[in-house]
Amino acid sequence: APLVQIAELILDANSRIDDVDDDDDHDHDEDVEENAIKKRTTIHVLFINRKKEDILFKEQLDRWAEEYPNDFFVTYSLTGRGDTHSDSTYLHGRGSAQMAKDALPSPINIHATDNHENHISTTNSMIFVCGTDGFVKSWGGPIRRAPPKADGSKGPKIQGPLEGW
Repeated sequence: APLVQIAELILDANSRIDDVDDDDDHDHDEDVEENAIKKRTTIHVLFINRKKEDILFKEQLDRWAEEYPNDFFVTYSLTGRGDTHSDSTYLHGRGSAQMAKDALPSPINIHATDNHENHISTTNSMIFVCGTDGFVKSWGGPIRRAPPKADGSKGPKIQGPLEGW
């Protein structure tokens, strides 16, 4: 699964940052720790499934959330009906703009300046969406096909214009 492969690479890279910082002969001052934090990549996963049993790699995701509490965050939402709605560890519903805002990092930062004006800057956030074509369309916009391949077969599916929430 691409999500797991990407997360594994990022968490491994973060661990190597820790190893380099631990090997440094100089004292850890605030600048060194601040630079390490800036180099780190955090992962926020919003995983939406019908039932708990449908959540792929749940044990791995939960383990990462426990092992990397500053780097890996996972939020689950269930869409199925039944007794799962009594479990407060899961959100419920197919997803919404509010759910995404609550579970995922914002693509912008808003900082108040000394003169009480807001300064807006972008972040380095990337949001990946995977699922059925209908799910992807509702979150990010329609799926399109790239031009046909040289052998005449269909081109790969690609993201169309961003039109989702």
